[in-house]
Amino acid sequence: MISGKTTRQIANEAAVPLSTVQRRIRRLVGSGFVRPTFEIDYSKFGLKRGMVHLYLNGGNAYALAQKIAGMVGIISVVVYIGNSDIIADYVAASGEDLLEMLTQVKKLPDVSRVIWSEQVTSIPTGMTIASILVSKPDKSSLI
Repeated sequence: MISGKTTRQIANEAAVPLSTVQRRIRRLVGSGFVRPTFEIDYSKFGLKRGMVHLYLNGGNAYALAQKIAGMVGIISVVVYIGNSDIIADYVAASGEDLLEMLTQVKKLPDVSRVIWSEQVTSIPTGMTIASILVSKPDKSSLI
């Protein structure tokens, strides 16, 4: 269910009753703290995944992000404050597809620099849903 574990496995790992895990999951989802999502394993489709960092010379980052979101191969776009202005996640079937997407991005107005990277592997963190469910964050009395 969550991170490939059943609620029973989470309860065992957290050493809490199954009903506690089920109740806390319902409350987290119901309150909007947790959104149920599905993650696509793009490698199973033969696709490469990576990130494109865009640095702007000004202009409207939100409008530019909207244009990028509509490009073929772009799966998410986030506007940031800090080093890079926009970071987009992409998938590409080939180097040619990646080159085509990068060429389009570089032609956009106000883009001064584009850096990209390709994902090699994903390393799980020590953060588990069980640790989140057992601890009670300060901002929420719902869990």
